[in-house]
Amino acid sequence: MELCGKDSSPRFRGLQYGCTMAGAAVIAEQIKDSMVIIHGPVGCIHQNIAMQVSMALRRQIINDQLAVPLSPPRMVSTCLQEADMVFGGEGRLKEVVLEVYQRHRPNLISIVSACAVEVIGDNIRAIAKELERELGIPILVIESGGFMGGGYEKGVRNACRDLIENLVAPPRDRFSDRVNILGEKSMSSEVDWNYKEIKRWLDCLGISVHTRFAKETTLTEIKTMAESRLNLISSYETGLLVAQILKEKFGQEYLARDFPTGLAETEAWLEELGKYFRQEEKAAELIGQEKSRFYQTIQPLRMFLAGKRVIINTLDKNIEWLVELIDQAGMEFQAINIFSLMPEDTSAERINNLGISRPGLAIKKRTSLAEIEEEVKEAKPQLCLSFYPLELDLPGTVFSTIPMVPRTGTAGTLGIAKEWARLLRNPYYKERWRTGD
Repeated sequence: MELCGKDSSPRFRGLQYGCTMAGAAVIAEQIKDSMVIIHGPVGCIHQNIAMQVSMALRRQIINDQLAVPLSPPRMVSTCLQEADMVFGGEGRLKEVVLEVYQRHRPNLISIVSACAVEVIGDNIRAIAKELERELGIPILVIESGGFMGGGYEKGVRNACRDLIENLVAPPRDRFSDRVNILGEKSMSSEVDWNYKEIKRWLDCLGISVHTRFAKETTLTEIKTMAESRLNLISSYETGLLVAQILKEKFGQEYLARDFPTGLAETEAWLEELGKYFRQEEKAAELIGQEKSRFYQTIQPLRMFLAGKRVIINTLDKNIEWLVELIDQAGMEFQAINIFSLMPEDTSAERINNLGISRPGLAIKKRTSLAEIEEEVKEAKPQLCLSFYPLELDLPGTVFSTIPMVPRTGTAGTLGIAKEWARLLRNPYYKERWRTGD
């Protein structure tokens, strides 16, 4: 069975979500000294740039805190018109490649094909080879016609596979103190915060990051990434396949854990990493610091949160970290609902994906939001946690979201517990009759 991580997208059997081309473009655009050409109508690049800009604005507050500058998308379009759809867009593609090279002088050009181009059958690879010889730089073609089967995730995987197969060189040497980070979700609001936390730990262990694949990286870093000693997986969904390809192709090892969330995962992750690099003492010291900070912070929160009733409404993501946090806060579980759009999905498979090891929890499969809303109204929890919004007006119940990509380490979960306490202390939720509503 495919691993389902904390930040995985919902697994609906036979149902692909999103645009294949968008997934491929998001990966290719992360190479700082390259340019991406979307070969297709103008609407396709509009969709991609609008998505990236909106997500960048969403990250603005976090980026300001971390002093991470925002950069405009490194992509252009061939802007194919009706005549190009009839007579072919190969000539237009050549023009745009040459213009991009003259204007930007990139070290790499990636061509991402739209669905319309796959239909008319432009010979993109032949053009790429011809212009590679003329310009003297690699020109990578990533096929991403989503109508042929696939979705956003397939585009991400196609781009990652093509980058590795065409650009990563066999290692001339292996650096004993270097790692690569694989599978960061560049569109996530938490991506830079998580990297900062991981890098803090690595610095304490004397380990440096060589390549972030693919997040604000360079062509040289990708070419030489096989020279790192170990690969670290940020997300199973986007990083595990890359790690497996690199291991098969170059014999490069990877840590079979995604970035940790919560105390138990953090302890296990640091312990395994320290053992691999023979830095057990430093890892134990780091673990001690994380435990000390966690317990010092959670104890006063527990005094307020203990006994508060909780319902969790989830998809088939791993939520062991969330269950652990609720336990550590001394809160009381009323139910865990798994929302499924596909009736044929088995409850056993979805429950297994949750990764919960704690016995005795009431876990129920739900096929409609109405079912979940009725249970919440009847149970009247003090805290209702969901990956998706519930449109309920229920005095005495606080509604809060579960992050799609949780923060790494213990600081992230402590921040969540602090937010619960803040919401539950708000008298608006507990005594709305005083407001006259």
